[in-house]
Amino acid sequence: AAFANSFLASALDFDSLHQVGVAHADIIVVPTAVAVAEDVGASGKTLVASIAAGDDVLCRLCRSTRGNTGWFYSSLYGPIAGAAVAAGLLGADSRVIEAAMGIGSM
Repeated sequence: AAFANSFLASALDFDSLHQVGVAHADIIVVPTAVAVAEDVGASGKTLVASIAAGDDVLCRLCRSTRGNTGWFYSSLYGPIAGAAVAAGLLGADSRVIEAAMGIGSM
């Protein structure tokens, strides 16, 4: 469901753009957060906080890239932010979140 919602958000242009980082963070972070939050029964407050944190991670990663290298930064850094969001919602500690982000970067 998260993949389908992410694909449709991108195809239908239901997302925001971080102009400095050239990222469409919400097409990755929101579907991931909603799917995991629903699975674990997270509150709305937790869901919104995880979306904000995931958007922040993705946009910071995108801003760290110098110049346009030809990559679509949302798909380059999205798995890292998505992994952080999912692990955080699943109650992981910082070490496990770091490991999940590492796996997301592969």
